[in-house]
Amino acid sequence: MALSAESIPMRWPAGPLDIARGEKTKGFTADTAAVLRSWQDPASLAVVQGTPVNCLVVSWAADAGQQEALKPLIEKGKQAGLEFVGLIEGEANKPAAVAAAQSAGLAAVAMEGDAPASAGVPVIPWNKAAQVRSSAKSPVVGVSDGVFPGLPQGATPQGGPTNLPWVDSNGAILLIARALAPDKTVWVGFDPPPAATQAAEAYVLAVADSASHGARWPISLDDSLRADLTAKKQPAVDTWKKTIDTVAFFEQHKELRTYQPHGLLAVVSNFSGADFEPGQEAVNLLPRLRQPFQVIARRGQRRLHSPVCRPSTTSIRKRRTPPCGRNCWPSRAVGAFC
Repeated sequence: MALSAESIPMRWPAGPLDIARGEKTKGFTADTAAVLRSWQDPASLAVVQGTPVNCLVVSWAADAGQQEALKPLIEKGKQAGLEFVGLIEGEANKPAAVAAAQSAGLAAVAMEGDAPASAGVPVIPWNKAAQVRSSAKSPVVGVSDGVFPGLPQGATPQGGPTNLPWVDSNGAILLIARALAPDKTVWVGFDPPPAATQAAEAYVLAVADSASHGARWPISLDDSLRADLTAKKQPAVDTWKKTIDTVAFFEQHKELRTYQPHGLLAVVSNFSGADFEPGQEAVNLLPRLRQPFQVIARRGQRRLHSPVCRPSTTSIRKRRTPPCGRNCWPSRAVGAFC
């Protein structure tokens, strides 16, 4: 099957490559390694049978051991109508890995940086939010450094009479990515915090945070949930069902992904280089003011002094010189951005 904008992805860690990486991390256990081995078994595909998930994202490299270990899984999955995307990370030999992906029948690969010129499969650009780029050969663009949404892990929420507690969300980077690649489906990658087992509601929120901003999250389970789901323990099965039900809800309402923000205020930036951070900060903080706004990606490399916030109707588009002395556009809600 070919990768499409309608592919519904899930991260599928399995095989010797993921085990080798896991062994370098704190808290990795023999039980976790055993689960990763079991997920390379074609029988493990029963987890996604009957769900909306139709695309599995597997770790990939120019590594014969990993390729051989995943071969039965890929063959069985393709027979069941699943797509496979190979995620190429680190210092892998990218041209060789891409060639191996084509030979293995993968629908696409995802990788940071530029695709090899001779790539015979679609290459999903898989970059950090500050380096989002589009590719003519892929219907999908990736953001690799998303955050698990919710209250910050390990931190005590703080707020006050005029200040809301901070909640992690991928909303800002997804709005920016969609503005930079308006004709692509955006995938945002992030894993659950490694030191804790997540409640079902955390996974529901993770799906909804991405989907409500017109993007998709390649579902990534924590080690404990993956192990319990493999063992068919009921609490894990219930968590998985709630997660999948949330995915199904948004797939039943696909029109949500076509919605565009509207507002009198627009944040205009090229969202690259030194302009990314102030642009992201503006997009991140404006929702706290309950201020409707649009995000407009300015093409080209011309340096902006700031994210330029423009009222988008002529009735309020009245220039004035702010205290900084620059010619910035004022916002009735947030003052002049400099």
